[in-house]
Amino acid sequence: MIGRVLTLVCLFLWLGGQMAIAATPEEIARLEAIKDQIAKVRFCTNDSCFFRRLTLRIDSPTQATIMAEIDRPAGVNVNDTADYHFTLIDGKWHLTSGEEYTDVADYAYKGSNYEIYSVHSSRILSGDLNSLSPLSALKSGYLAIYNKVLHKGQERL
Repeated sequence: MIGRVLTLVCLFLWLGGQMAIAATPEEIARLEAIKDQIAKVRFCTNDSCFFRRLTLRIDSPTQATIMAEIDRPAGVNVNDTADYHFTLIDGKWHLTSGEEYTDVADYAYKGSNYEIYSVHSSRILSGDLNSLSPLSALKSGYLAIYNKVLHKGQERL
């Protein structure tokens, strides 16, 4: 028994005094359910915009990324992609950041803040998702995930 305690103390000290708490199988299952819900929402307002080939990657005990390809109408064969980063905080998954790359715009998100660079206007559009109206024309998968799948970026329990 003393040997086990000593081993745990040494491991704790080796980790720099920071104890990492791994997500439970239930918390990972809930993140899988979030991924499945994302697969059902539209990336943009067009009926032919959707996510495909969604993948869940566990990055650390409390960090995860859901990656997706974006299927949307385009005049050329493009490889549009999205990455959504989640953090487990107090037993709930939070959407903390994300990136979306299309042939017409690059989107970057940190919490509710966004920056979009559009090739059409050659400028950066930025703002806060919480200030957008429900009928906003912002074509963004992150917005749908933030408000429809989650509640202002937090997992619904």
